[in-house]
Amino acid sequence: TDFEEGKVNDFEFEKKVNEIFKDKAVGKEDAEKLYEDDTWLMVIPKTYAASCKYGEGTKWCTTSSKSMFDNYSNKSPLIIIINKKTNKKYQVHAKTKSFMDETDKEPENIAKVIISFPSKIQELLKQYKFNIWNKVLINASKSGDLRQVKQALDNGADVHADNDYALRCAAYIGHVGVVKLLIDN
Repeated sequence: TDFEEGKVNDFEFEKKVNEIFKDKAVGKEDAEKLYEDDTWLMVIPKTYAASCKYGEGTKWCTTSSKSMFDNYSNKSPLIIIINKKTNKKYQVHAKTKSFMDETDKEPENIAKVIISFPSKIQELLKQYKFNIWNKVLINASKSGDLRQVKQALDNGADVHADNDYALRCAAYIGHVGVVKLLIDN
C-alpha cells in the first residue's frame, strides 16, 4: 500500500488522513452545541471531522489539517459561531486570543460583529475565558478609536487585561485621549 514505511512523506500522509476525516459522518458526540436559535449556532467541535463540517467553506487551518485541529483543541476549546442566515462564520480560540472570520482574518470591525451576536453567545464566550470586548479594547487602543474604547469598557472589557496591554499600546503610540480614558477606568 501507499502507507508502507518510507513510501509516503509526512505531507502526503497528512493529506490522505485529512481526506479520510473530511468525509467522515459527524454525530452528536463529535461536537458540543452551546447555543442555537433561528439565526445563530455556536458549537465546540470535539473532532476534526466536526471541525470540517462546521468550518466548511472557511480557510481555517483547523479545517484543513488534523494536526492543526489537534494542536489548537488540545490547548483550549475551539468555538465556531455561525450565522445560519448569512453563512458568516467565526472561529474563536481563547488560549491564542484569536477571533477569525471565514477568511481566517480578524474582522475589521470586531465590535460590530460582537453586537450582532445574541447576548447569550457573548456570555458563553466569557464563560470560556474569551472576553471578546478585551480584544476590541486592545484594537481600539492601538488605533486610537476613542468611541470603540468607550464601547468596549461599557461592555465589560478589563482595562488591566494582559498586563495593561491596551494602556501600554495607547501610551506607546501616543493616543493621549485613550490613555486618559483608560487611566480613569
